[in-house]
Amino acid sequence: MGMNKEKTTRRILWRNVAIGSGILMIIAPLFGLLNTVFGMVVAFDTVGTEGGADPGKLAGDISRALTTTAGGLIISALSLIVFLVSLILMIRSRPGESDLPDS
Repeated sequence: MGMNKEKTTRRILWRNVAIGSGILMIIAPLFGLLNTVFGMVVAFDTVGTEGGADPGKLAGDISRALTTTAGGLIISALSLIVFLVSLILMIRSRPGESDLPDS
């Protein structure tokens, strides 16, 4: 009976990890995109107020803005890996499953 309780505890742990990483997987690219939009607004606001911006400065502003999107996508991809691993471990820790290795 103790083994089933341990498996249930592990299953709950991996379920919570899957939920958290799933939420992060969805939200990270959205925050990256939001910051990109704000960065682009700042970059083009500079063009609008100065009447013509230095191309190097504009490229640097756009580069900084796009970096947030890349960061969001990287976090999302890593969260996807954690999500999939936690689902596999959650399924493997089902109560009632045999503890013998697969043959």
